[in-house]
Formats: sequence, C-alpha cells, structure tokens
Amino acid sequence: MSSPPIGGAAADRIADALGTPNVIGEKGHVTTFVARRFVDRGLLVGLSANPDGTLHHPSQVDRVCRREDLAGLVSAGTPLGPE
Repeated sequence: MSSPPIGGAAADRIADALGTPNVIGEKGHVTTFVARRFVDRGLLVGLSANPDGTLHHPSQVDRVCRREDLAGLVSAGTPLGPE
C-alpha cells in the first residue's frame, strides 16, 4: 500500500465530494457511519482490525467519491430516524 489507510478522513472526503464539507466544531454532514455502510455494501474495504473502527485505502475512497451517484449512495445507507 503506497499510502497509509485513512479513518475519519474518509467521511470528510465524501462530504467534500458532495459539496458539503465537514467543519471542525460543527455536526458533520457525513460521518464514519456512512463509510461503515459503504463497507457493508461492498463499496469500500474495511482495513481496521477493530470492529468499531474504520480504516480505508485513500485511493479507494477517492474512487467512490468520483461516482456520479454518490449522493444517492450516501442517502440510501443513512437512516432517517429512530424507526
């Protein structure tokens, strides 16, 4: 692997690609929850040995960020409420 894996930065890259960057000190537009759902759906490979952690290859994250259907992928994997 030529680049070290990234954790929470994956969510930041996805947010940037959507045009809604995460801002430090504010609630994130895209969180690591989305990255974990992408792993569950086979869109990203999880590299973390910790089941609660998230590590991803940066090139793979960048490839997902270039998808034209990225917004739909994010919304499809994000629950709307407690139900």
